[in-house]
Amino acid sequence: MPDPREHLNLALALAMSRRLEEACAEFEAAHLGGLEDPRLRPAWTRALNALGDEALGAGALERAAVAWERSLQVLPGQAEAGFKLGFALESLGRMEDAVRRYREARAADPRRLPVLLALAALLERLGRPGEAEAELAAAAREHPKDPELAYRLGWLKARGGESAAASALFREALAGLPPGAERALAEAWLAQQDGRLDEAIGRYRAAASGPDGGPRAWEALAAALVRRGDLEGARAAYARLLDAEPGNAEGWRRLGSVALKLGLRDQARGAWSRALALDPGNAALRRNLEVLGGGVP
Repeated sequence: MPDPREHLNLALALAMSRRLEEACAEFEAAHLGGLEDPRLRPAWTRALNALGDEALGAGALERAAVAWERSLQVLPGQAEAGFKLGFALESLGRMEDAVRRYREARAADPRRLPVLLALAALLERLGRPGEAEAELAAAAREHPKDPELAYRLGWLKARGGESAAASALFREALAGLPPGAERALAEAWLAQQDGRLDEAIGRYRAAASGPDGGPRAWEALAAALVRRGDLEGARAAYARLLDAEPGNAEGWRRLGSVALKLGLRDQARGAWSRALALDPGNAALRRNLEVLGGGVP
């Protein structure tokens, strides 16, 4: 049987040559051989993390997730690897696993703002605004006066009907947000609160059609169109939102509500079924489907 130190030395050489898969196999062999060497775990995790980055760059999300998962088994508590693993799992549709990994990354480094924002955004898309708000509030304590956090918290307050709190947060955010989609959306929401609904809808539409508008703009546009009574327009806007974010449980729930108001019961049932699949613990969705009939998935 080869000396495990030979496996380690070969692994180090392979890693230097960027032959990462072979290097990781040799690190594994050194570990299985019982080697206790202070170089083993740090070098092994570097190779695994690089292998994950390489796989992600090639669009191989499953391979990337496997590499980062093994890296965290070898050396737990790596915030960056946990964050990247959470992103890969979210992209693969494994939402609860992604939430768990983001939370582990946040526990490893509570001040890492991208982790906090990603976790809150995922919880919001899953229709769990209370948890998202708690995460953002904790982040705000670590990063006071951060305009991005104020902006995200503003949308959660707006969704929850807390208009005064949302307005205050958006005004705080506008003091620091650079020009771009987020600033345009905050200004549009404030215009809507001032009673300038048509102006707000125009601003939302412009942001949604721009290169940086994204799902938030379509969601805001849809909600404003519902307020104006344009249910067909709202239905189209929610469809655009869900094209971009098919894992957005709250978007499916709202699309179902609009479809039902339009008398489209089958579409409402389909949308609420999608929402329930993403948020299986939502008792209100289950009741809605029972009322519509046709069985609950």
